[in-house]
Amino acid sequence: MLAALTIGLVPPLLGVAVVALHGRQRLVGTARSLALGAALAVVLAELLPAAADAVGPAALLLAAATMLVPVAAERALARWTVAGVADRAGLQARFTFGYLGVAVHQLVDGLQIGAGGPLLGLGVVAAIAIHGAPLVAAAVLASARAEGVRRATWRGLGLVLATGVGVVLGAVVPTEALAPAEPWLRAVIAGLLVHVVVHDLGVDLPTTPLGRVLDLAGFGLGVALPLTLLHGGHAHQSHAAHGHLAFGGSLWSLAVEVAPVVWAGLAVSTLVQALAGATTVDGTTSGLRLALTLSPQGPSPADTADALLGRGARPAAVVAFLVAAPLLDPAAFLVSARLLGWPFALVRFAAAVGMALVAGAVLARWPGGPVVVPADPRPLGRRLLALADANARAVSGWVALGVVLAAYVEAFVHHGDASGLAPYDAVVAGVAAAVFTVRPVAAVPLAALLCAKGMSPGAALAATLMGPAAGLSAWAAARRRWGRAATIALAVAQGAVVAAAVAWGDGFLPAQATAHADAPQVHSWTAAAAGVVLALVVVRGLWRSGPRGFLAGLVGDHDHPHAHAHEHAAVA
Repeated sequence: MLAALTIGLVPPLLGVAVVALHGRQRLVGTARSLALGAALAVVLAELLPAAADAVGPAALLLAAATMLVPVAAERALARWTVAGVADRAGLQARFTFGYLGVAVHQLVDGLQIGAGGPLLGLGVVAAIAIHGAPLVAAAVLASARAEGVRRATWRGLGLVLATGVGVVLGAVVPTEALAPAEPWLRAVIAGLLVHVVVHDLGVDLPTTPLGRVLDLAGFGLGVALPLTLLHGGHAHQSHAAHGHLAFGGSLWSLAVEVAPVVWAGLAVSTLVQALAGATTVDGTTSGLRLALTLSPQGPSPADTADALLGRGARPAAVVAFLVAAPLLDPAAFLVSARLLGWPFALVRFAAAVGMALVAGAVLARWPGGPVVVPADPRPLGRRLLALADANARAVSGWVALGVVLAAYVEAFVHHGDASGLAPYDAVVAGVAAAVFTVRPVAAVPLAALLCAKGMSPGAALAATLMGPAAGLSAWAAARRRWGRAATIALAVAQGAVVAAAVAWGDGFLPAQATAHADAPQVHSWTAAAAGVVLALVVVRGLWRSGPRGFLAGLVGDHDHPHAHAHEHAAVA
């Protein structure tokens, strides 16, 4: 047991030592990126595949719920806390939930080290111990920011103690007694780890070329460390082993499949936005038109809606814009047609327009007047170049996220697993998509692969309609401006549109429309070139913002310093 304790405790102690870096921005940023990469690698390559392989989709739902419960608790704490200390209380709450996830992770790793040492061998046991060091470092850095260096040190030593307790228990408790709970523990740990790593993504971002190099190197090392150390070990004795090998091929195949239609959709968006003149917002249809003429790189739809309402615009037009802006994306429409078929794309487009029209009709009786959004005064050529660059940067990250998640599903989810949620898969998909807030261009590839694994077309419609959280944004705006009655009416009306689309999709859309998503594809050189360009744009975004800044733009920490004049005029 002494050898197991030594192997298990040294790596987390090194993770605790990183508290000495607190206050050194460049090194702290690099350590945060390393911890982010390690956590994502552990969650996506080890915890979730093993849990899903053992208990099916229920493990993924448990992981998602584990991510959401801390968020709800943090928001409740912020409402209950005195305004002067709300920020600090929220920071401590985030750390507390993240710390719990890391503590449970270290306890489970200790159990595996203590129980599996004689069976797994020294190399695998050392790998299990070492891959937790970056996660301990992330928890210590979060604690140092929330509570100070001294408290962070004690917290880190608590994680070392959790590891030691796990090692002792693993050595004395029979392995078979812990086996039934292991998949569920893995799912819970995965959710809590994701929760902690997506907080504070915009903190200590690199600002110099050297800082960017260190940030990317730290993230790459964080990803490579668990994958390399655990290769051939306990995480690779199941269906996950084959998934790791298939993931890379699936990722490239899907990227090449969607890249040409993404670029075609962005070309259409750019041309429409560049040619748009002054827009008068004075009705539901004008709200729909405005949704097509604003670049996705500009202000968020909610910010634009608040600005328009502040200028006295008609609520019907503003809410129609708010609902339509995330949904009427030409790139998402073409990706839907490519992966799910033209009937699906047309039904989804019609449902999106219906949601916007119904939203406007619900608020038609509230007063307001016309608001003019002026045209961009720059020459057409400059507008085209600026919009093309802005749109590519804004959308490429979402496309990359959707492709990565879809490839992950293709590699790690069994055929037929997604059918296990029937007949409630549409409800689950719609609620999950609305809560996690993704753009349609990211939701569509994931929905296509889930359909190929057994999910119904109606559930795919629900996910791709609610994925941008159009309903949640509109309901929040209605609640702030017009009260609970308007919010309930809007939610019921939009829910009826989505329910009708789901029922129609399940009844008439062919389930086999997505079967080709799993089949091997032969791609042309132009498709491969489009995939390479997409990869280069994503790499450019990673270089400009760093891995944490890049992800911050996808989870809501937006910063748009380069929005063009037309977009600023909309919120002036």
